[in-house]
Amino acid sequence: MQRSLASLAALVGVLAALGCGDQTVPPTAGLRLSSAKPITVTCSFNSMNSLVAQYFNGTTDKQIVTSLINAMQTAYNANDTTTTRDRGFDAMTHIASQVKAGNADFQDASSLTNALLACMLFSNGELPQTFPEDFTTATNPALDGGYDVRGEPPTDPDTNPGQVVYARPTSFNSNGVPTHEGFSGMAPAPNGSTIPGWSQIIHTTRAPIRVLLYGKPGSNSLSYDWRAVPRTVSYVAPGGGPGALVGLCTVGTSTLVHETGTTFTGFNPFADAYFIDPALCQQFAVAPSRWDPLHLLGKLFAPAPLWGNPGGVGGLTGGHSEFDDDQTAMTATFDLQPPANVQVCAPVAGQFNAGCPNSALFTVALKTSGSGTRPDGTVDNGPVGPATVHLTAITNNGTFGQLCQVTDSIAGTFVCDPLGDTTGTNITQSSGGPPGFADATFLKLFFTKTGAERLVANGSIPQRTITAQTTSNKMNVKP
Repeated sequence: MQRSLASLAALVGVLAALGCGDQTVPPTAGLRLSSAKPITVTCSFNSMNSLVAQYFNGTTDKQIVTSLINAMQTAYNANDTTTTRDRGFDAMTHIASQVKAGNADFQDASSLTNALLACMLFSNGELPQTFPEDFTTATNPALDGGYDVRGEPPTDPDTNPGQVVYARPTSFNSNGVPTHEGFSGMAPAPNGSTIPGWSQIIHTTRAPIRVLLYGKPGSNSLSYDWRAVPRTVSYVAPGGGPGALVGLCTVGTSTLVHETGTTFTGFNPFADAYFIDPALCQQFAVAPSRWDPLHLLGKLFAPAPLWGNPGGVGGLTGGHSEFDDDQTAMTATFDLQPPANVQVCAPVAGQFNAGCPNSALFTVALKTSGSGTRPDGTVDNGPVGPATVHLTAITNNGTFGQLCQVTDSIAGTFVCDPLGDTTGTNITQSSGGPPGFADATFLKLFFTKTGAERLVANGSIPQRTITAQTTSNKMNVKP
């Protein structure tokens, strides 16, 4: 199965006033109001029922959502904030279903979403940055928005990891690849050989463990704006590590992604966007139904190695913003150079530190950085990681030197780089990813021959054509 390289957003707009209602959220509920807009949204269950009648198609859906709002109001009056929010999320799942079914009344969908949020007793930090929010792109089936609820059952059965949140593409180039609006998705990051459910990776400050994910195209043709309520949500995989992936359907093995809606701090780690398929992206241009979850699941989740093919994303552990891709060039530099002088070592397997004296052992550290250009021409410079770094050595006259490393001090084991190995594959470390972007650090290196030596470091991003090489200061290996 082919999959694509994927990349990794502020919404503005004036919404219709929802009017005064029978229930008003007190100031302590933390409504986020924009000082630039005179329009406000207060909690009104009567207004919600009116919007339900206007928006939903079919008597059954109207009845179900009305009953959810009634249950929400009962919990609200009883100060049961968890149930209040839970039933609000339930109602939003029905909005999401209507969007996918082609309901074109996006104005009422946006207004109803804001009305639900106004009654869900979120704090200022949990609500969208601008409230009321403009959900019209997210809920318009004719545009490239995204709108879905993920989290605890019943909307997130953990037995089904294929609950990818997709944007719906509508515009394509001559090759059938999504263009200006882009095609993006969010999904749980694989954890070993399994894909966790959303409920396993979502972390919220208050119950329930659920989130509304919504999005729209970003500021250029290869970026996308993903947002969430509660805004304080984070994603952490079981056991730690990034829990969610964001992908864009773009092509190019030198592409890395990063968050551009916040201060740039570095490129996101490369990972395979297993839920984005370049062949499938092209099919959207001609398929009768371009956004069909069953079609997507059948194509994308057939048995295949999750990390086997090039495709790209970044890991997310915090809030959301615009995600962009860069054609990235990488550099590797010595943060810690080797010493000017070291003693030669004749290693003996099985002895402490392979029998090398302390004067023969040394440490070096390398950082990996990147410079990338976005599709709009913006240039970003910052750390890149994780990146694989290999060490080898050359003498003053350009021939290969014998570089070795103690691998277990107690057992006295060591490994040496074969003479003539241009990449130094036997002596390998990785630089770290965000947030720390730790150096690739090589401990207890030594030489087995005297002479003037330099270290050569070769860095690469696995499955990318992004590479870097650098040479250390000269060092003298003495008897």
